[in-house]
Amino acid sequence: MRSKWFNLALVMAFALCLVLPAAALADLVSVGDPFEIGSWAQGFVESDVGNFNKMEIIMVSDDEFESPGVSDFNKPGWGVTLFTPDHVIATGTTYTTLDFNINFVNDKSDPLSFDFLSWEGTILKTAANASWSGSKWTISNFSPAERAAVVPLPGALVLLGAGLFRLAAYGRRRRSEV
Repeated sequence: MRSKWFNLALVMAFALCLVLPAAALADLVSVGDPFEIGSWAQGFVESDVGNFNKMEIIMVSDDEFESPGVSDFNKPGWGVTLFTPDHVIATGTTYTTLDFNINFVNDKSDPLSFDFLSWEGTILKTAANASWSGSKWTISNFSPAERAAVVPLPGALVLLGAGLFRLAAYGRRRRSEV
């Protein structure tokens, strides 16, 4: 039987894991000018975040990637899966630096925005948002905890209340057994 303090510590540890940011500062950099390839593309470099072997790119604006989404890796061993027109995953050999192109469908003068995540296995290494104004890129880091705020507060409070009620009932039951 676990003590109530162990259960409380377990709940608190889980809560801290949800709240604390896990990603390092990103070093996603656009390279050169955008170029036409049927639609258009932009070169990027991912570096200085340590080892990574997976990149995930998710369109935030209402735009799409042109298949295959990511191309022209400067190192061998990388492949791409275009899950949906707005979600690309590239996986490959572990590197610390990688050059690649991201391909877009929309007009080059239209603004767009996407989130870029790089992983080493299941460990998130980079979290950045890249925004194209129609003429220039702005890339900024973000904490995954900032984007995890999609849990509705009333639902979260109901779950918290139910958990606290359960802990109180468990404690009361243990006292009556003694």
